[in-house]
Amino acid sequence: MIILLFMAAKTHIACACMCGLMLLAASATSAQDASPSELAPQQAEARDAFVAGQRAYDEGRFEDALKDFRRAYVLTQHVELLYNIATVADRLRYDQQALTAYEQYLAKRPDAKDQAQVQRRIQVLKASLARAQNTEKARNAAQREASSRRRASDDSASPWPFVLAGTGAAVAIGGGVLLLLAQSSKSSVEDAKPQSAWSDVKGDHDRVPVFSTTGAVMLGAGVAAGLAGLAWAILDGESSHDEKRPNVGVTLDSHSVTATMRGRF
Repeated sequence: MIILLFMAAKTHIACACMCGLMLLAASATSAQDASPSELAPQQAEARDAFVAGQRAYDEGRFEDALKDFRRAYVLTQHVELLYNIATVADRLRYDQQALTAYEQYLAKRPDAKDQAQVQRRIQVLKASLARAQNTEKARNAAQREASSRRRASDDSASPWPFVLAGTGAAVAIGGGVLLLLAQSSKSSVEDAKPQSAWSDVKGDHDRVPVFSTTGAVMLGAGVAAGLAGLAWAILDGESSHDEKRPNVGVTLDSHSVTATMRGRF
């Protein structure tokens, strides 16, 4: 079926070419035996383009054929060339160009014998263009959706700075509680009655240095972690678009609390 359609198209092009050549030759001169040298330059150019297009089509050089047929049509405005242009563009899958040429062909020759065949091809091309347009719309919509998701992901704040700040606050509160207990135990020892036995205040006495040291470390670490978390959150919001992330660390020992932060600004 495909081969028959291809042969039919070639036959129609060959017929159109013969008609076109005869029209070009007839319009070249009023003399009956006019030679190519007597043709007007524009008509000679059109004839040459037409012959070159037919040769290119027969040899399967459809891009060249399309260019030559277009040139011949510009110079002559012969309707038959519109069919040639449409057929070659159709073979090249230039659907919009083929559709335009077919429609122009029928508009200029409404009584064409192949009108039904051309109309069927027009419907096929319109359906193909509609499918391509729908596919392009779906692709663009998917790309916009993916881009929107990426932007939303980039703009969303990381929860870790707030986790660090919250943990630091909890640790600081715990350290403050221990310091209060240490102070309370110290007061119990200092305010003990003179007749009190050592066993009555020994527990409070032993808890004071433990609570004091642990509470001080926890309070310092908690404050440092809380401040680091807040700073991280601020930097994270300012640098989310270019993916700049600070590195935050807290180091604890029995004598000091050290908070470190590194980042690009």
